[in-house]
Amino acid sequence: MADDAGFAVALAIRERLFNDALLVAYTGIGLLRTLQADLPQGPPDVSIDAFLAPPRIICKSDHTLNITLQVWGSLKVILNGVEQTGNVVARLTLRIQPSFSVLGSNLMLGFDDPNQNDVTVTEWDFTVLGGGFSPEAESYLRSSAFRARLQAVSRSTIAGLALLLLIDISFLGDGILSAVKGMVAQSRVVDGALLLGLDIDIDTVSGSIQTNGDVNRLTDFARANDIAAATNAVAVPVLLQQVESQVRDQVAENGATLERLKITAQAGRFHVEGRASNNTGTANFSFNVIPALTASRPGKSFHYLPKNVFVKPRVWPALGFTTADVHVDVDPHTWLAVVSVIAGVINPIIPIAVFDMASSAAKHLNADIRSANTGTPVPRVQRLKPSRPGGPIVRVEIADYEITTLGTYIGITVRPQAPPGMLIGPTSIPSDLRAGPLEYSVRPPLGVQPDDPALRIRWTVIDASGTVLLNEDDVAAGRETFTFSPAVVGPGRSQLGIGVRVYRTLGAQITDFLNDSITLQIRGPLAPGTYVRWFYDVKNPQVVFDEQDQEWAYAGESVVRRHSRWHRTDRPCSNASKRSRYRYETEVRDSLPFSVAKIALHRTELCDYCFYGGPGGLRPSL
Repeated sequence: MADDAGFAVALAIRERLFNDALLVAYTGIGLLRTLQADLPQGPPDVSIDAFLAPPRIICKSDHTLNITLQVWGSLKVILNGVEQTGNVVARLTLRIQPSFSVLGSNLMLGFDDPNQNDVTVTEWDFTVLGGGFSPEAESYLRSSAFRARLQAVSRSTIAGLALLLLIDISFLGDGILSAVKGMVAQSRVVDGALLLGLDIDIDTVSGSIQTNGDVNRLTDFARANDIAAATNAVAVPVLLQQVESQVRDQVAENGATLERLKITAQAGRFHVEGRASNNTGTANFSFNVIPALTASRPGKSFHYLPKNVFVKPRVWPALGFTTADVHVDVDPHTWLAVVSVIAGVINPIIPIAVFDMASSAAKHLNADIRSANTGTPVPRVQRLKPSRPGGPIVRVEIADYEITTLGTYIGITVRPQAPPGMLIGPTSIPSDLRAGPLEYSVRPPLGVQPDDPALRIRWTVIDASGTVLLNEDDVAAGRETFTFSPAVVGPGRSQLGIGVRVYRTLGAQITDFLNDSITLQIRGPLAPGTYVRWFYDVKNPQVVFDEQDQEWAYAGESVVRRHSRWHRTDRPCSNASKRSRYRYETEVRDSLPFSVAKIALHRTELCDYCFYGGPGGLRPSL
């Protein structure tokens, strides 16, 4: 059975992609982390002021999406004129009957049930941590009547979450998007995945194309991917409709007219056939476009220069297409240029269209798609920068791409790569700096937010014997950095231990998220001229790669004026003694030109190896 189940395009989206998207949005500004509401449909008057943990989506085989929320905060009820408030930790589970409609280039989760039964509270339970309720009030807060009131509030909350569950389908191209405009996608939910099918009914230059998919035949075809799309063979010409207009324009620029162009999916290739004409006659042509999942570049050695230059060969995972089996029914020399133009336009467009799907998937995680390279061939693995400071890098991989007589299949993995929680700060300082302030900061794990009122951070300083010299434990908000003076906290000590604990307290329940420490060594004073950098000119050999000839060429040298990063002379790296022959100025200092308390802001000015032990280091040795 075909993966598309008769639809023009079918999508399989794993619940993991939704949960990763919610987690990334939770750490940014795209998802509110608080629930503050006066519940409707009273009396009695009830209000809630709570903090939300990252929501979790579970795809269930009963065709529902279940959203689980853990909340903690205050719950207030006025019963018989008496106000009662309790601090609670609660668990709320909502069941959604999903309905997706095409809005522009997105599939949007909608709520169409006039009876508002598309969002249902299936679980509500709470534990009182402080304060309390009378038996009558507690009985009401656990009743089905109270659940109904929660359901009304939850529906508006989920409507806000729906904006984060937009499924970008711009990769389908203008042809299919125009055919499905305003349409409601047929959906099916199975364990662990959401399945969607889109039909089309459209007239093309090749004739009318109509699909009638069966949603009950949709199965989870995502394999090991996070999102997958299967395009019906009959819809391939619509999917690649943009190709025809670009080909037509390019052929016209070469003095010919494109009369017909047809692209079909065959086993392992696209088959292209058509007819073009010019003042010398008409030609029928055909060729195959064959995908490749790797790309390569040859190496090159330039030995005739004052200094030999070597370019290493390279092979990397990429999606590209090559042309093969070209047939023309008239003199091929006459029409070779025209057919070459047609193939040259088709080959780059297809992989870029494919990467559009990967880009669309990455948008769920707020990745900066503009940073992606869409050259030809398209790299199958891309690491996209976060669209906001502090967000995770998103790794996108086109893991599967197949062409068969049934159509096309593409599978994408999309994974946020958030840095782990960590204590960041100096590991070593000279005694000259012991009297000044040192700054340490903590990076919480993804999903742990300092504005959580139940989250706490404990900073400690101990000496070599384990004696606690300083202990500061308080709510986390505004305490992600810690500044102290070694001379004040530990006078005379040559070794101090700085520790941090990030944890949440909900009554008797304590959840640890991070326990980390740094041993600070305080060594002897700085020697004169400890820090050095140099200004220099560098001659860079310029080599360029000709994509058409698949050959490297030497293009001379360019002279660039640079300055090095700051290096240490007392503990130099190997590069500190390998200065350029063309240096024209050296700067030597007894101290760094900025406060060590703000050294994190000047990371790019310091040698990775002299100060951090390598490019990935975050704990400087001064």
